[in-house]
Amino acid sequence: MTLRTQCLSLVALATTLAATAVASGTQKGVHCPYRVVTKHFDVEFSVPPRIGRGYASLCEKAYSKFSKVFEVPSTAVVWNGKCKVMLFASRQEFARFASVAHGAGAALSGGYTQPRKDNPIIVLFLHGRDHVKLQQVLIHEMTHVFLQLFGKEVHIHTWLHEGFAQLFEFQHHPERSRLRMSRAMAKALVRGGKTRPLKQFWVQAFPPTDHYGYAQAWSLTDFMTGSKELRRKTGKFVLELKKQAPEQKGFVHIKTPADLKRVLEGEVEKAFARQARVFKAIYGISVEEFEARWKRYVLATY
Repeated sequence: MTLRTQCLSLVALATTLAATAVASGTQKGVHCPYRVVTKHFDVEFSVPPRIGRGYASLCEKAYSKFSKVFEVPSTAVVWNGKCKVMLFASRQEFARFASVAHGAGAALSGGYTQPRKDNPIIVLFLHGRDHVKLQQVLIHEMTHVFLQLFGKEVHIHTWLHEGFAQLFEFQHHPERSRLRMSRAMAKALVRGGKTRPLKQFWVQAFPPTDHYGYAQAWSLTDFMTGSKELRRKTGKFVLELKKQAPEQKGFVHIKTPADLKRVLEGEVEKAFARQARVFKAIYGISVEEFEARWKRYVLATY
């Protein structure tokens, strides 16, 4: 079974959790009445208990999926303590918590993540989303946390962060995801000769509003994990890339070229050369050959 067909239909699965829902609200600023503690997560929520337990199940199953794809041993410590996940039934509840716990800026956001090594946190709310959409957003944000914290904690380029976050997000109820739209956008880019050369794209900043950048990033990771020849080496590539990357603790969401310059300290060319070197060592092909194969895959598959 390929990674494409191993969809993250996690909440729907009947899963027994080694945890129970208990009353919460013991921490200042926390307004969630229910709590489920699992092996890797501390999940607090104000949605109904049965639904909340499903989200806790989703967290653990997504964690297992990430570990398998990136070849992280079950004994590895990805983060210290538990990853705190807070899920609010309304924006009002979310804002009340966020303003006390993390300030006015957080309260005005659409949800936020702090991928720190000690007790990382993900805070989201349901308002304006159905439960499937919130599940997909949770998987997306968990991918960022896992990618940042497993192995060496260093900066990972935007195409990898957003490509993999979308990959796992789309695998959860793909019929209700942005999968079809992203396929169409990626195919239009390739067919129209408008893809960004990987020599630029692999070190490029692109903001959340750059939908074509996101589509290209997703499509690259889709090819990497969908190809029989390449998919088993994906974890090795990411791990080796992190090993060779300069020390850069803390997740940095790249939104502008200035952000990228600050993170890489003027070493954009070196950053690409490092990725290309690791890619060739792991996959046995050049970035140029990979790029050509990816384009053929997009045209034939999408």
